[in-house]
Order: sequence, then C-alpha cells, then structure tokens
Amino acid sequence: MKYTSLLTKKFKEHDVLVAAHQGYGGGNIVLNSKNAMTNAIRHGADMVELDVSKSNDGVFFSFHQDQEIRHLLTIKKIEQMSFEEIKRLFFYTGAMTESAFRVLTLKEMMLFLKTQDVLVNLDKCDLHDSDLFKHVDEFEMEEQVLLKGSCKKDFLDQVSAHDTKYMFMPLIKSEEDMALVMSYGDAINVVGFELIFNDVALSHVQKDYMKKLRDDGFFLWVNSISLGKNFCLSADIDDDVAMLDDPDKGWGRLVEMGFNVLQTDFTSDLKHYINKKGW
Repeated sequence: MKYTSLLTKKFKEHDVLVAAHQGYGGGNIVLNSKNAMTNAIRHGADMVELDVSKSNDGVFFSFHQDQEIRHLLTIKKIEQMSFEEIKRLFFYTGAMTESAFRVLTLKEMMLFLKTQDVLVNLDKCDLHDSDLFKHVDEFEMEEQVLLKGSCKKDFLDQVSAHDTKYMFMPLIKSEEDMALVMSYGDAINVVGFELIFNDVALSHVQKDYMKKLRDDGFFLWVNSISLGKNFCLSADIDDDVAMLDDPDKGWGRLVEMGFNVLQTDFTSDLKHYINKKGW
C-alpha cells in the first residue's frame, strides 16, 4: 500500500475526507464538467470523482455513461459519436436550456485538475480496456489519481499488469471480493476500499472488521449519495437522511461505523458538518 504525499496531506488536515460526486453541480453547473469540478474544489472537496466515456473514434471524454439525454438532450450515446460530433454539442442546464459549455475530453479535464490541490477519482475503470490506463499515464498525475473499479478477475489482472501503480480502490460487496483483491498482494496498490452494503448486518461492514482495515492503513470510502428508489449503496444511510432529517443520522452514523471518505452530492454541506464536528 502506497499513499501519495497528497493523500497523506489530506488526511493530516482532516480525519474525514469529502469526495464530490461528479463534481458539484446544480442549475447552470453541469455534473462532470469543468465548472462542476471548480465548484467542488471551491467548496472544500478533498477529492473529485469523474466518469469516463469513449467516442467511436477512440477519444476519452469526461462524461457519465447513459446520461446523454439528461445532459446533452440527445438519445445518441457518446460511444456512437465521433470526437467531432461530441465537440459540437453543448451541455443542457437543470432548466433544460442550452448552456454555453461543451463536454471536455478526459485530457482537457485532467490537465485542468493537475493544477489543483485535489485528488482525482476515476470511476468505473473496469468498463474500459488498458488503453485508459495508458492514456492516464500521459498526464503524469500519479500523485493525484485514484482508480476505482469492481472486483472482476480480468479487470484486476489488467490493473496488476500495468506498470504505473496508481492508487487503487476496489468496490467491495462481500468478504469474498476482499479476499480476491488481497490475493494480488503488492501487484496492485490498494489504498482503500469502497464498501457497498444494503444491510448494516453484512459481515464486511461490521465495526471490528472495518477497524482492522483502518488499523492496517486502508481508508474506507462510502457512497452517501442517494440514487433513487431501490438503488441502495449504504443501507439508506445517505445524503437524503443528512439533508432532510439530521446529519448525525446520515453522515455522522457513517463516520461512527468507521468510514473516513464520504462521497456526496452536497459538498459544501458535508464539509461544513465535518468542520463543525472537529474532524
């Protein structure tokens, strides 16, 4: 396990880190855009999470799969469009009006984030082949980049085979997932785990189990974002509870369980809560 100096610095500054889900959007600020990342950083995000899609001519973009209707008002998928087609499109705002902003290539986004004091989580890396890793190598951002993906053997083989040992965080849904990841040893630079659970009784989110992971030097990430009905990532202990009822029952309970990185859609509110708690 190898934390970069930036991740180490962030944990020295705060006991609990804020990861901004697709940046921090709303209104004219569209998720996965440069504006969303800027907004997240200005409101205290320690890490920004972004998604990667690929055009039909092989160019990576900062865009979430299957969000074309929502953000671009088109039924055509990014992977069905060429670089030139995508670059002609404008984002649509929350009011469903055309904005003045376009989708950034991953290169454009990463070169901007390289100038910022922020960690960068690339989500769902398992949806892409090794070309994504090679592309990320071009930016020389090993200090900032955290890769994330599911516990699929072919994907873990891909991560372990790559020369650059980026910080890596696997998605863990069971102790079996954990065992598979740990079987790779130093071939994968696992620095933390995203624990997914729909029931607090599951074995991989018990306090003693999580404490051992923390004692061994790993951070524990939880998705406090709420993705809608029957889409549960944290047993409904989430942003909705924190924002609409009591932050102690939402974010506070997650921290009490042992999580020290919280991904949220409400960056400034969570950061304010963390500072108020003295974390």
